[in-house]
Amino acid sequence: YAFGSCGGLLTKLKLPTGITSIAEYSFASMVNLHTTLVIPEGVTSLPKQMCQGCTRLYRANLPDGLYAVGDEAFAGCLLLEKVNIPKSTFRIGVRAFHNCQQLESIALMPTNIHMIEEAAFQECKMLMDIELPEKLKVLSDAVFAQCISLKTIKFNQKLREIGTGAFYNCRNIRELTFNDSIQVIGDEAFAECKNLRKVSFPITIKRIGVSAFQNCESLKQPLFPPQIQIGKNAFKGTRK
Repeated sequence: YAFGSCGGLLTKLKLPTGITSIAEYSFASMVNLHTTLVIPEGVTSLPKQMCQGCTRLYRANLPDGLYAVGDEAFAGCLLLEKVNIPKSTFRIGVRAFHNCQQLESIALMPTNIHMIEEAAFQECKMLMDIELPEKLKVLSDAVFAQCISLKTIKFNQKLREIGTGAFYNCRNIRELTFNDSIQVIGDEAFAECKNLRKVSFPITIKRIGVSAFQNCESLKQPLFPPQIQIGKNAFKGTRK
């Protein structure tokens, strides 16, 4: 914790140009840091828990050339409203933006992102729409779970698998249209999406997991392609 003893005192922070790396936990729990954090050019990776618990941080400007956002880098930044994701970025870490409750949008396109790790955007309660990056093939577990304002998801053309609980309790999603690349929808992937009304499955779908759409009470059970594997309780609690 580079600024650990200053955590409750610092309200502003300006990083010097010329730095190329930042240590883990450097600004964690700086609860009064109420500013836009500008990461200088030359920094290529944000470390684990860099700004975790900076509850008043409201904006972060990330540099061109950044390739990774580390695990829990901005987790618990309750007032964080806006983050730019540079085109160079290919990985967003585990719980990187977990519980950023004021984050309304995140521009994942156009970027080079190959990996969005587990629970990266879980409980981003103001997030309203998502366009998945074109190179993403697997969507990790719980990645957008409990994003209760989420209404629109634009799936990319290469996505093959949606992980367990990926959109669990995203209660404002109303319609899902999957591209022909999708093969697997994981357990509880869309469970508790109470306002989901329409789902269109492509013929490429091979498996729908256990409780995948459980308690989607507005959803009328859709038609399925032949030879699809459907898990137990996949559509329990939906309309007949």
